[in-house]
Amino acid sequence: RHHHPTIKPKSPVNRGVQLAISEGLENLYLEKDLANYMVREIARHLQSPTKALELKNVSLEHIFPQNSEKNNWPNAKNLEPYVWHVRNLTIIEPKLNKEAGSKKFNEKLNIFKRSSIVMTSSIPKQHKNWNDAEICSRAVKMVNAVQQVWRII
Repeated sequence: RHHHPTIKPKSPVNRGVQLAISEGLENLYLEKDLANYMVREIARHLQSPTKALELKNVSLEHIFPQNSEKNNWPNAKNLEPYVWHVRNLTIIEPKLNKEAGSKKFNEKLNIFKRSSIVMTSSIPKQHKNWNDAEICSRAVKMVNAVQQVWRII
């Protein structure tokens, strides 16, 4: 028997998910609690579609960091609007999250490769840069997982 999060209209979290999804992934900017919930559920699905594995002791990682250093992120102005966007978020082990911090994207890629979480370890295989176009292309890859997790056709 598969575990699928159900969107219950009375639940504020699920109401938020439902609203966010109905507006499309390109508009999916999240508050911290909803971001944690959604990205964790997507990561769980990508890790193990049968839900045989649980993701425990994980942290929310901003690919483009919340507090970027200008030297590390010369395109920060363009990326700032995406900080809390679902396409800029992933789940990672806390130790690796701390190590990634606000490092340059290419340095983060080396850290992401070491993650045992599929959602995160696949980023270096799919993205060589982190800019508007890459962030948008990541949404396309996430749509299928979102549809499967929340049973949206």
